Amino acid sequence: MYTPKRNTWFLVADGAKMRLFESVGAKEPWVLIGEDAADDARKAARELGSERPGRGRKAGSGARIAMEAPAQDEKLEDAFVHRLAGKLNDANRDGLYDQLVLALSPRALGELRKKLAPEVTAKLIGVFDKGLTQISDADLLAYFKERLTKW
Repeated sequence: MYTPKRNTWFLVADGAKMRLFESVGAKEPWVLIGEDAADDARKAARELGSERPGRGRKAGSGARIAMEAPAQDEKLEDAFVHRLAGKLNDANRDGLYDQLVLALSPRALGELRKKLAPEVTAKLIGVFDKGLTQISDADLLAYFKERLTKW
C-alpha cells in the first residue's frame, strides 16, 4: 500500500536570523529552503538610537524619574518574528507543508506563537524553546531525529 510522504518544515530561529528546512521523512535528506536575517536586531543599542531612557516627573512630587520604554532591539526582534509568522501562515494557506517543527529562542518562540494562525498551530509536531541557530545543519538533523517521534 502506498503511504503518502508528509512534507515537514523545520524553522530554526531567534529574534534576528532563521533557517528553514524541508523534509519528506526522517529517512530522507532534508533541504535548506530559506534563510533570513535582520541585521538591525544584532546592532548595539548605541547604533540604533538613544541609549538613555526618556525622563519624566513623578506625579505629585515633581521629582524627575527615568521612564521605561521597550528596548529598540526588542522592537526589531518582534518585527522579524512577525514577518516569520506571516510567512508560515501564508505558506500554510498555500499548502506548502503538512507538519511544522519550531526551534526558537524562548522570547522569540513566545512572540511567534501569538501570531500563528490556529491552522498552523494545529500542524505543530515539535516545539523547542532553544536557540539552535548556531548549530550546523547536520547536527540539527541529528538533534531532531533523536527527539521527534511523529516525523
